[in-house]
Amino acid sequence: MIRTRSLIAFLAKHHYSIRFCSSKNTPSSSSSTKNGTNDPKIPLSADVIIVGGGVTGCSVLYQLSKKGVKAVLLERGKVTCGTTFHTAGLIWSLRPNALCLEVMKATKKVFDELGADDVGWINNGTLFVAHTEQGLHEYEKVSALGKKFGVESHVFGAKDASEMFPLLASESFKGALFSQEDGVVDPSMLCNQLVKKSKENGCQVIENCNVSKINVTETNNGKMKVTGVETPFGEIKSDQIINTRGLWSQQHLTHRRFPFTILKHSYIVTETIPHLKRWPNVRDHDLSIYFRVQGQSLIVGGYETNPNVVEQPPPEDFQFQLYDMDWNAFNPLMTSSVKLLPVLSEIGVKSTVCGPEAFSMDRKPLIGPDKQIHGLFHSFAFSSNGMMLSGGCAEQVAEWVVNGKPSLDMTLYDIDRFEDDLDKSYIKMKCVENYGARPGGGSQGCNTLYQLAKRGCKAVLLERAKLTSGTTWHTAGLVWRLRPNDVEIGLLASTRNTLMSLEKETGLDPGWIMNGGLFIAHSKERLNEYKRLQTLGKCFGIESHVLTPEETLKVFPLLDPNSFTSALYSPGDGVVDPNMMCTALTKAATNLGASYFENCPVEEILVDKRSTSISEIFQKRVKGVRTKYGDIKTNCIVNATGVWGRDLIERHGIYLPLIPMKHAYTISEPMPGVRGCPNVRDHDYSTYFRIQGESICMGGYENNPILLGRVEKDFEFGLYDLDYTVFDTHVKGAVEICPAFGETGIKSTICGPESFTPDHKPLMGPDPRMDGLFHNCGFNSAGMMLGGGCGEQLAEWILHGRPTAHMFAYDIRRFSDMQTKNVKWATERSHEAYAKNYSIVFPHDEPLAGRNLIHDPLHKQMIRYGAMMEERQGWERPGYFLKEGIAVVQNYDWYGAYGNSNNDSTCYEDQLKADYTFGFPEHHDLIGEEAMTCRTNVAVFNLSYFCKLFMTGKDAQKAADFIFTADLQKPTNKTVYTCALNSRGGVEADVTVTPLDSGMGGLHDPIFKGRAFYIVAGGASANHTISHIKQTIREKNFTANITDVTQEIGVLSIQGPNSRKLLEKMTDFDLSDHNLPPNSAGIAALQLSNGRETRNVRILRVSFVGELGYELHIPKENCTEVYESLMEAGGSFGLRNAGYRSLYSLSSEKGYHLWGYDLRSDDTPIEANLGFTCRRKGEFEGKDVIDKQLREGVTKKLAFFTLN
Repeated sequence: MIRTRSLIAFLAKHHYSIRFCSSKNTPSSSSSTKNGTNDPKIPLSADVIIVGGGVTGCSVLYQLSKKGVKAVLLERGKVTCGTTFHTAGLIWSLRPNALCLEVMKATKKVFDELGADDVGWINNGTLFVAHTEQGLHEYEKVSALGKKFGVESHVFGAKDASEMFPLLASESFKGALFSQEDGVVDPSMLCNQLVKKSKENGCQVIENCNVSKINVTETNNGKMKVTGVETPFGEIKSDQIINTRGLWSQQHLTHRRFPFTILKHSYIVTETIPHLKRWPNVRDHDLSIYFRVQGQSLIVGGYETNPNVVEQPPPEDFQFQLYDMDWNAFNPLMTSSVKLLPVLSEIGVKSTVCGPEAFSMDRKPLIGPDKQIHGLFHSFAFSSNGMMLSGGCAEQVAEWVVNGKPSLDMTLYDIDRFEDDLDKSYIKMKCVENYGARPGGGSQGCNTLYQLAKRGCKAVLLERAKLTSGTTWHTAGLVWRLRPNDVEIGLLASTRNTLMSLEKETGLDPGWIMNGGLFIAHSKERLNEYKRLQTLGKCFGIESHVLTPEETLKVFPLLDPNSFTSALYSPGDGVVDPNMMCTALTKAATNLGASYFENCPVEEILVDKRSTSISEIFQKRVKGVRTKYGDIKTNCIVNATGVWGRDLIERHGIYLPLIPMKHAYTISEPMPGVRGCPNVRDHDYSTYFRIQGESICMGGYENNPILLGRVEKDFEFGLYDLDYTVFDTHVKGAVEICPAFGETGIKSTICGPESFTPDHKPLMGPDPRMDGLFHNCGFNSAGMMLGGGCGEQLAEWILHGRPTAHMFAYDIRRFSDMQTKNVKWATERSHEAYAKNYSIVFPHDEPLAGRNLIHDPLHKQMIRYGAMMEERQGWERPGYFLKEGIAVVQNYDWYGAYGNSNNDSTCYEDQLKADYTFGFPEHHDLIGEEAMTCRTNVAVFNLSYFCKLFMTGKDAQKAADFIFTADLQKPTNKTVYTCALNSRGGVEADVTVTPLDSGMGGLHDPIFKGRAFYIVAGGASANHTISHIKQTIREKNFTANITDVTQEIGVLSIQGPNSRKLLEKMTDFDLSDHNLPPNSAGIAALQLSNGRETRNVRILRVSFVGELGYELHIPKENCTEVYESLMEAGGSFGLRNAGYRSLYSLSSEKGYHLWGYDLRSDDTPIEANLGFTCRRKGEFEGKDVIDKQLREGVTKKLAFFTLN
């Protein structure tokens, strides 16, 4: 920019001018007589000079003349040449925002001033056709906005709309919005009247007068200003010039690159259509077409998905010319038109019109003062809307010129809303993509775009089809406030806050309706669950009330009070319109500098293989994407492709546990008494109601959803037929609680694809398998309510390395590679999560699907001893041990769906159900016995699923020092409890680390070069921990390797007062405090039972229960014999197997931490009473935060309470 300004200043200082490209046949100014002495019509000076005589220039001239300004309009050809003469002349009164409505209102006022008949105004109205219920709902919102500005309109069903235009195929659409104040205008008649009135007010119009130069000079403060123009007939001086040259605006002003592109824009005129009358014009946004009634013919046009770009402006003598029609581009519009108006298939084409039009990057005009040259104004690039907008825009330009500012907020149209000197190919791509675009967007993509833009990131959203396509457009749009944990409550609050602020931010209604929500309870246990929600909600200021059935009727009179026992009422709940929300989000994002491109499929993610000393996992990184318009370079990609989330990444060997399924709801006919009622969620009957005007949208979660292997790429706005054999279960429940629903007809059905995951939670965050790849997909039909909060957290993740909330439950790294690659596992678990979505969430429930994926070496022994198994990150682990019998996890029976028989054995399931309570479970005493045995005697815990890693390499010590908070400059075999932090100081993992010297060989004592570290971490977050460590190694360029030996080493933890005595029966290794003090390790030989040979194992003297105890880390091939020998040796002590339920109870008693629950990534060690793990010297990740908290204190603190 500085260089450009300097060049302009240089030219002006030396009396040069900025040249326009003039016609080759136009004589130069040097050959004409100065000051117009040969042509008395050329004035010496003018108040304002307008360059360009299309409808825009004529409109500006007229508005200036009304203000007494003596302006001169210069047109190189004839008035209306260029693009004005071939416009279709359609005038719509309804627009999506307040500014557009004000501008349209002012344009129509001009018609009245000039005389409707004199400008060729025909008021025949417009039908805006909608093909979906969502489309009709969107039009209802547009209509409501229009009425605030006095624009009358009405929404009709398809039948009534067809009565207004009988040739329309009523079966092809749902309904229409009729705007009775719309019509058409004749461009030539309008311009002639504008010129006539302007001349009467003292202005001049000079045709066949090409402007060849704009003269500029430098002012005393170094800025540039205009001084006039030169023409073939002489110079005209003026200090105010308005550029209204349309297609040729860039050609004659080269000091900056304007953000517009010239596209070919077409329509046809049909032969005579029998019975065609003066019916309304038609606009179909979904099919991207319009019809204009012209006598007995129709003008048929629209916006192609592949418009032809005019790379260079047409020659200046291209004044009343047209191009040949490109039928390859236009034919899809004709095909769509025939669907809506079948008679077109029988009617010939009388003529074609294909002319150039100037389209801006967002399809809005480029208007306002030039920020580089004082006195220069612009008004062009109306994107085929010049007839509709030019009158109102001209009024504002006149205000700008005369008063220094417009009377309306013109930010949406201001030419300076775009950056200077944008790349030409970028401008072209944006203009092509927005040709005919409706602002919208997939919920996750739009939310992420908006949140990134708010943080100053110039993000780009690429959409394969139209924004809102996929699953967003057909979502029910429910937004609840109450959730079972603080993180999700925060995410919902963020979404809700965004919805409530968007209108103020953008002027667009996001479609948010706060009509409240009801949770229906049929049992005491369900009510207890709701009371837990209510209690947690109170901590966050969320209002809710438990209601009796009679009290419930006051807020929803149509419910049957005898069908339920109570309800929880949350008045702050509501619904959101997905299209309106995404429109507002993309508007806000583009205002902040972001961009989006429709009809721009990403064909491939471009990756770069980097040289690294660490594992293969980091040998791929994002370097860009490939589209049909070319490559875009970037080091960060967010996969927000919903049901297509797997498609682009699987070619890179990256798999997501994302399963598409059909998900449905119905929309009832109008029901008296429904409007304004709260939405309803009946978990026991697996049914929900969403109130939509006077109708009820009803859906739910059945136990036999229709699974989809893949969703076709071109299914962006597709729907399936509703299968009532699957859906009927919801109908029965709905009629039970609302009998009136059973007496009401079904207006329409919605059955579309939706993406579901194994735990019914989204897939988010950085993918450890490709650097720079982030995910934000798999929202399990909850995208509308979670999307705002998740978009906010993902933006923080991308820009700052970590989210501000503890997002592990959504983090893609909560799943291991073994899980994500296993389609059978993902399908089973996703099905069960879907089918049980409305089940009560009891504290100790376990899945039945996707089990037995990973067994540790002692799995068979655990089952034989009566282990009641739990599953974490694919691993089976013992929860507790039955005194009698065994409970084996069975193969998944799909709850009897899809023709499967229920399992004969239900022992395992029965044991789970025995714990279905929010009070003390049936097995509470049994688990207590295991804990007491550990406290008073000795117990053995199988911890084999714990994460076990070796860190080796030249920089292993440096890496350990930076990654971990504790002092690891310790002697060999000193086991240290420590934390790994993020840049915000939050705890990403708490682990034990044991420094090692090179050993004698084998997994228990490996050989390596230099110093190494043995790291042990929790198994439920193993993949997350490994990813965090590797990511830090990569970011800091440490030469260090991480070797995961989790599946190669088993762990037995012997804990309790008699643990030393028991182990002394099996080894000669000195276990005394002197030789093996707390938090130390050693290699010991164990004497096995029956005189078998000794085995070497690593012994760590550590305890997670606060008792004397030891961990035996054993190569997997020796695990069984060591365990059997241990059980035999422990017989005399009363050794008892104990599971994780008692382990966590014991750990909690001592105030120890469990990561992910009472210690999270948004807690620092100081806040969690783990300050002792943080060394004072040296640097580690997050240390600046720790130092600050030590100096200034903290605002939250973890506390443990004893409840009697």
